[in-house]
Amino acid sequence: SIQILIAETQAKNPAWLKAAQQNLEDLARAQPGYLPVHLALGRIFRGAGLIVRARASFARALALDPSDREATDALAALATSPVRRSSS
Repeated sequence: SIQILIAETQAKNPAWLKAAQQNLEDLARAQPGYLPVHLALGRIFRGAGLIVRARASFARALALDPSDREATDALAALATSPVRRSSS
């Protein structure tokens, strides 16, 4: 969706990272069954080094579609990543 594209573009600028996360979290609350938003959140959190949040987003994506390759591969890769806690 256009909202995901905008958020992923925003996330490339550190000054807009929080806005990107918030926009996607709002979309995820509005459409909790929308797989692409959980994948996008996972990518953004992973890129920001927020491993716990990335894992949670990819796990939600996998719960929605157990055969999703991106979520499966991301969770496998994140299994050995060092954890950085987020301040929200």
